[in-house]
Amino acid sequence: MKTDAGGFRLGRAAIAAAVALLILGSVSAAPAAVPGTLPPMEPAAWAVEAARAPDPMPPEAFTKAALDFSGSGGSERRAADEILQRLLADSVAGPGALPDPYARGEALLAFLHDRVLRAYSARETGVDAALLRGSFNCVSSAVLYAAFAKAAGLAVGGVVTADHAFCSVFLAPGRTVDVETTNASGFEPGTKKAFVDSFGKATGYSYVPPGAYSGRKPVGERELLSLILRNRATLAEGAGRWDDAFALAADVHAFLGTVESREYLDGRFSNLVSALNETRSFTPALEFIAAFESRYGADTKTRELRVLTSHNALADHAGKGRWEEGAAFAESLIASGMDDERVREFLRASVLNPLADLVRAKAWDNAEALLRRAGGRLPPEMLETARRSLREARVTDTVRTRPFAEADAVAAAAFADGTIDAARYREFVEYLYDNAANESASRSDWLAAAAVLERGLAKVPGSAILIRNLEAMRNNWIAETHNRFAALYNAGRFAEAEALVERALALQPGAKRLVEDLELARKALE
Repeated sequence: MKTDAGGFRLGRAAIAAAVALLILGSVSAAPAAVPGTLPPMEPAAWAVEAARAPDPMPPEAFTKAALDFSGSGGSERRAADEILQRLLADSVAGPGALPDPYARGEALLAFLHDRVLRAYSARETGVDAALLRGSFNCVSSAVLYAAFAKAAGLAVGGVVTADHAFCSVFLAPGRTVDVETTNASGFEPGTKKAFVDSFGKATGYSYVPPGAYSGRKPVGERELLSLILRNRATLAEGAGRWDDAFALAADVHAFLGTVESREYLDGRFSNLVSALNETRSFTPALEFIAAFESRYGADTKTRELRVLTSHNALADHAGKGRWEEGAAFAESLIASGMDDERVREFLRASVLNPLADLVRAKAWDNAEALLRRAGGRLPPEMLETARRSLREARVTDTVRTRPFAEADAVAAAAFADGTIDAARYREFVEYLYDNAANESASRSDWLAAAAVLERGLAKVPGSAILIRNLEAMRNNWIAETHNRFAALYNAGRFAEAEALVERALALQPGAKRLVEDLELARKALE
């Protein structure tokens, strides 16, 4: 099963969750093609008609089905039918009139190769191609031989192997002869056939070796006929025409009505769903699955494909950022009974990822409106976490971008109402008051800076950051005052120096350096 990246992107406040795009595997390497319209669920009328024929099928019903199954229509179909009817009449009057069943069967094969079968072509599976152009493969030649054998009164069946088909003629109880229909000398392979000239003289022999048919499986005439449809379906899938292949499989199942034909139909159904998923045609895929379940019944496989397709559709919405559209789809899935973790995961992401985008864009009002609309998309505890995270993000943006007074008030209010905890509030206060102090310090207004830091410490006592910066501001002011004192003292202006230090100590009592300066000035004045 292929996978493709299509995960949900979640915000910082979200619980981590991602949904990968699960693309169903198909049986062919052909590129997927999106059908213009989905194939019909109902089989073709001619398949239903053929299914009604008794078993064994009358020769006329068999030959009609052989042409119907081959797929030609219009003038081409009429031309093929005319050729077939003429050849049947000739064969009945000629080789079909031989009294010995063995000779009759052998002569019919020679007749077909003389009058119809010209060139082997693996892809020419329809009897119409053989009749009109002489091109044939093992299936079309086997079906044609069966049609002529039935018209000649022989009991005939089919044989299939892994990659081949041929006929068997039932001559008598316990006496069955294989017919390798792709070879003019293929009646009872393994026996010598004499070449006889017009005078009855043997001129040589031909020998067709028997095939290594260890995997041979006898099939009835209906299964043999159905191989035409199956081969056409295989060719359609090889060309990426998954819808055509499904329609042909529906005809096979209508004709045979067996467990095996239903399995064949299910395989083509899965391949078409896979192709629609690969081309991200999820709505048509779900419509097709619903129609299939309505016509043929739901089972574990159809439900699995419906779930996988729905998950793929959600992942596609996520990858394209179509959150609202995807959320509506997810809610419709829940309403229909598909309430699984991936659907709930998408609903969570449909709120949290747009929320993260709005937070990055600082579209706060829109973000709050989004959470108000969230409804049942988030579990209650996750919704509350998202709301707290949004409020905190908004406070953080205010603290970092708005003027000091406004930011300070918002931080205090957020702490008071529980939007932020004590640790976060301490960070905000330290950030705001340190920046404000640095602004005063940039003008060398050291005492003003110290006063700002003291107010901050009143809000968050013991802050190591604010205490350290407060000490630095005071030391800068003391150093600057000392330098002014030294200039006055060195100029012999002792009284002015004394007055300067006295004023400074009134502002910063006990400052050791200033106390020493005051003593020095007074000694100079004695």
